[in-house]
Amino acid sequence: MSFDPELGAALVFRTGPLDDPNQDDRLFWRWFFNYQPSAGYTLVFDSSPAEGSAPDQLVNGVEFSLNPCLFPPSFASPEPVERVDLIVADRPFVDDEPPDAPNPNQVLPEDARSFRLTWFVQIDRGKCP
Repeated sequence: MSFDPELGAALVFRTGPLDDPNQDDRLFWRWFFNYQPSAGYTLVFDSSPAEGSAPDQLVNGVEFSLNPCLFPPSFASPEPVERVDLIVADRPFVDDEPPDAPNPNQVLPEDARSFRLTWFVQIDRGKCP
C-alpha cells in the first residue's frame, strides 16, 4: 500500500466484520504504528474501550485512520515502509506486565485467543506539507 499526501489527507485501516464463537466474550484491540520494542517504539495509538466490545457490536469491524504527515520524524520507520499493526483478542491486555516483557503493550493472558493484522505502507514524506 502506498500513501501520497497530495492525493489524500489520511489512511484508513479497517478489519471488516469481527465475531467470536463465544458470544459471552468481549473483544479488545490495540493499534500500533511502527511498533519496534528494541527502539522503544511501543506506543498504543488507539484501542478498544476499557470494557471491550461485544462481538455483536462489531459487525462493521474496527477502523483506525491516521495522517502520516502529522507524525514527527522520530516515529518514522528506518525501513523504506511504515508498519501498522492491529491485535484483537478475547481477553483484556495485561497492563501490569513485567518490565522485561519482550512485547510491551501487547501482552495478553495465557488463555487469550488473538489475531494480528499488519499493513505495510510506503509514504513519500517529501510531499508532506
